Amino acid sequence: DDELLKIVNEAWDEAWEIVNSEDGWKEEKKSEQGDVVVSKKNKKGKKIYRVKAKMEIAPAKLIEHLKDTEKMCEWNTTLTEHKLLRKLNDKVAISYQVTAAGGPNGVVSARDFIFIFKNEYKGDAYVQGGCSVDIPGPKSSKVVRAWNGPGAQIVRPIPGKDNECEFIWLMDCEYKGWIPSSILDLAMPVAQLQFVDCVRKLAKDIKEGKK
Repeated sequence: DDELLKIVNEAWDEAWEIVNSEDGWKEEKKSEQGDVVVSKKNKKGKKIYRVKAKMEIAPAKLIEHLKDTEKMCEWNTTLTEHKLLRKLNDKVAISYQVTAAGGPNGVVSARDFIFIFKNEYKGDAYVQGGCSVDIPGPKSSKVVRAWNGPGAQIVRPIPGKDNECEFIWLMDCEYKGWIPSSILDLAMPVAQLQFVDCVRKLAKDIKEGKK
């Protein structure tokens, strides 16, 4: 487990660093709600994406539901399966995830991956960060295995606004398979905004007592 903990700690730290770096980001897409997707090249020259969105909910309430990964597929329509494979400690776990087909008209077919992640606070920001790991686990013959570099979902308070928070998602995903980069360039920002819509709907349901 020491090796796995080393992997997740390094990915968590790197994701936090990337999210907070301000250099080199280029705007890709903006939603009507003001959510902004930006991209830049990581140190390996691969395109990574970050979305920032304002949520009208107290941070603690949203965090409570993001931590409960067992119920993720109930509100996250970008996933068709999310299975907790094992817990390494009270902060670190490994999951198996299968994505729904994504992008315009489902041009990016379903992918699966095994993801190790850590839930921890950095100051007053909640960070659920990690990366793919290559370990024995579930595999579907119908789905292409994707690979996630360091990524994170972050919830942080907005000063002076108790019932609002900022939600950030950093995505570094190698989709594998035969997809032209021009298609991925279109699909990735759409996927980020789709997920933000899911989080926004979750926040609304929590406030209305449906979750």
